[in-house]
Amino acid sequence: MAVITLAGVRGEARASFSARHLCAVSGAFIAGWALAKPAEAHTTVETVISPCQSTWEGVACGIQPGGNAFTHSVHQGPPADDDLDFAAAGRSDIDQGPPAPAAPITYGPGDPKPQKYPENAARFRSFGSQFHTVRWEVAAAATYMTVLNVEKIATMGGKKFHLQNEGFFGKGTINMGLDKFAHAYDTYLFAEILRARIDRKTDGNAPGSALTAAALASGLMLYGEIYDGLKKTSGFSLQDVVMNTGGAAFSILRHEVPGLAKKLDFRVLVTPNSDVYTFDGTRHFRQQRYLAAFKLAGIDRFKQSPLRLVELHMGYMASGFTAKERAQGDPLKHRIFFGVGLNVGELLFGSTSTGAGRAARSVLNYVQIPYTAVHVHD
Repeated sequence: MAVITLAGVRGEARASFSARHLCAVSGAFIAGWALAKPAEAHTTVETVISPCQSTWEGVACGIQPGGNAFTHSVHQGPPADDDLDFAAAGRSDIDQGPPAPAAPITYGPGDPKPQKYPENAARFRSFGSQFHTVRWEVAAAATYMTVLNVEKIATMGGKKFHLQNEGFFGKGTINMGLDKFAHAYDTYLFAEILRARIDRKTDGNAPGSALTAAALASGLMLYGEIYDGLKKTSGFSLQDVVMNTGGAAFSILRHEVPGLAKKLDFRVLVTPNSDVYTFDGTRHFRQQRYLAAFKLAGIDRFKQSPLRLVELHMGYMASGFTAKERAQGDPLKHRIFFGVGLNVGELLFGSTSTGAGRAARSVLNYVQIPYTAVHVHD
């Protein structure tokens, strides 16, 4: 029998997806675009008139030999009325000559603001050159992961490096596979942030930046997984590594296929519980749903239609695995769901031109707001 739920009503995000990731997403996508100063419509030059010169290209008139040189400010291009009056008043025998063609007037912004790295795109074709642009971001993430994991090992106890078979989505797994989707999502999020930073710093002149970002994100997640292999409460999980790779691959696909990033998102939906947000344990994962959102706003024929606000969802959810649910005798269930959602980013920020508005819309490409979709499952 089909069950229809308002997204977020039933369901209870991994510790790695917490407020820090929301802040990271927001911080990564807030960018200012400064306009260059408009070009001047004309240029004024100070010209010294020497004897026997007669031309409109910089010199308005000349004087007879033996006279004294004088100066006059003129505009490039045809003379203004006061230039003509001045010429006539100076000498009657001045050969004014035909005017030179008018200099073109430039409207709008002048030359664009120089990019941070003004070299040509060839400089950023290699993995190393692209990594160099985000080396501090990668170092900051690695430092954070080091501090977090060392603190956990010190608190919960360490163990010699070991492997642990955690499974994927079976009912015998601790979190019914939601922790595996969390691994895929975290890697995907890292890759998206790093790709955006590379493109921003190179002014888009870094071909294959999605590949570089995905490799760096996978490396960071592998680094964190090594620490899991040193903890008493967990172990190095090959299943986690597989899901990390899947999240990185999805980021590559999204940006390497033309137009796909405007149509398809990978998001997490976190439903508030009695704690609003639980930071760890099974109740933490019970709050989560992971979904792919296909946005009709990314299709040209719907961009001016109300259908641009519609999204089609497909995702994964699970229930019955928390201590409270087990005590109540709730059955273990994991489901694929389908649904229709509201494109909140398009609704609120579709026509925005501000940096803050664009940043907010970017965040909504990665987070599904609770109660903004209807999902159906068996």
